[in-house]
Amino acid sequence: MKSGRKKSFEDIGIPADRIIDFIFNRIENEEPVGYYGNGGEVHEIEIGGASRRVVIVIGGNGYLVTAYPLKKRHKIRPRQKRE
Repeated sequence: MKSGRKKSFEDIGIPADRIIDFIFNRIENEEPVGYYGNGGEVHEIEIGGASRRVVIVIGGNGYLVTAYPLKKRHKIRPRQKRE
């Protein structure tokens, strides 16, 4: 994982050594609260009393494509497909 991406997770309170576990826990155990961009699932978590969002993108082949924190100012869709 690129150092800039690690830092963006650390900035929202997820330590670098817990990022992978966090992402896979979300994929396996939690439903997304919405969608962002091209197929990104938005997961919301509470860290230190603050609500944070993370986008997780999984490719059609089942591989994890990317994951990154999302600022609250970005609008999310309630459904995966754009209308």
